[in-house]
Amino acid sequence: MGQRSVRCGCGAEFPIPELPPSQLHCPRCGDRISFGAPDGGPLKVREDIREPIRPLPPRRPYYPLILLGATGVLLAGGLVGTIVYFVRHERPANPLLSEGVRARRTRDEEPVISIREIPVLPEIPRSPPLQVDPSKIPPLLPEEPPELAVPIAKAQLLRVRANLSGLVLTVLSLTGRPEEALQVETGLAREEDEVRSLLAPLSERPEVRSMKDCYRPGDQLTGFGNLALDPLHPLLFAEAIRTWLAEAQAGALALATVVRDGRPLSFSMWFPEFAPDLTQRVLGAPKKTPPQRPAGS
Repeated sequence: MGQRSVRCGCGAEFPIPELPPSQLHCPRCGDRISFGAPDGGPLKVREDIREPIRPLPPRRPYYPLILLGATGVLLAGGLVGTIVYFVRHERPANPLLSEGVRARRTRDEEPVISIREIPVLPEIPRSPPLQVDPSKIPPLLPEEPPELAVPIAKAQLLRVRANLSGLVLTVLSLTGRPEEALQVETGLAREEDEVRSLLAPLSERPEVRSMKDCYRPGDQLTGFGNLALDPLHPLLFAEAIRTWLAEAQAGALALATVVRDGRPLSFSMWFPEFAPDLTQRVLGAPKKTPPQRPAGS
């Protein structure tokens, strides 16, 4: 937009901004200029337009449509030409289809081999049968003496009971029942001595060396499964073990972590059965359900 100017009564002419202020004074005479003629008519303001306004270019609304239509026609023509080319092009004959079905040869055409005489093979002398003493044949697997199976099986059951005693002992110790905990610990020490006396003569047997570790007197249980002992909240750990004992079934397997001689040790606990005399110390005696009377009695 061009610069606008105003002329004062003294003859001075000076530019004004696009938005004129409420009061404007002439820079030459200092008189106040009002935006109105003396007779009350509108003030004539001169506007200097230095750049002429360029006319808008003529609109061509159909030019994009014409270009789009021409592109579509070219694409359609190319597709039609491609289809016509491949339709008129001759394909080579398939040798598998033009070969046809061959006739199968008859049995008369097969060659026949005639044997005039069956050759006689020379007789091979037979060797005398081998005489083997059955007592000198070593057995495939060494038979385990029956007197060794009994102490190994008993020691295995005592190890299972030791693991269960460790869980019960932990719950009793953390819940403030020292007298019952002492009774369980005394039984645990007695069973540990019995296991050592059973396995002492069999220490070189592979079955004994492969037996896994178990809970022993003096161990402190610090982890069981995905549970860990929190020294600030020991009752939570005891309640979690009690819940596991209440819901576990025969054949359950869990990973335990104990502190033995100041060092952590992890081993698996297998429970083929749960001794009632130990579980009742933390779970209580099972409730007896009254017998149901038959209907109509």
